[in-house]
Amino acid sequence: MIQRIQTVFLLLSIVLMTVMLFSPLWTKENLLTGDAAQLTPMALIYKQKAVIVTQQTTVYIAILIFTSIAFAFLSIFSYKNRMRQVMYNMLNILVLVGVLACLIYFSTKGEDLFKEPLRGSFGIGYFMPAFAVIMNSLANRFIRRDEKLVKSIDRIR
Repeated sequence: MIQRIQTVFLLLSIVLMTVMLFSPLWTKENLLTGDAAQLTPMALIYKQKAVIVTQQTTVYIAILIFTSIAFAFLSIFSYKNRMRQVMYNMLNILVLVGVLACLIYFSTKGEDLFKEPLRGSFGIGYFMPAFAVIMNSLANRFIRRDEKLVKSIDRIR
């Protein structure tokens, strides 16, 4: 049913991924030379003295985020078939792992744009997929608990 606790976890996953769409994921700045790089779900932008030198598209991240949101919605509204819900959540976890892999790939690519080794700073959006994986896992746990309860009641009949 829609009012179950797993729906709350899935809605939290949707909120986390929506926040990720509109927040910077990773930034790196060299104050001495004026170089800066920023990773967003749409682009990896490298600037030298406030002039954009290179801009690489990272639309793959945004597509994976939208796919994750779609799987969470599908899971919420397929509450009559709990095994399908579990399948959608597992696929969503795979998509979120893909988001994490893309984030690592593009942040290391952004690190390579700088000649000197400086540390980049991770934005709040960088950690959202990990929290969304936790929310999906918790939702799966409660969906399986409901399925177990239904099977035990069927045995009693």
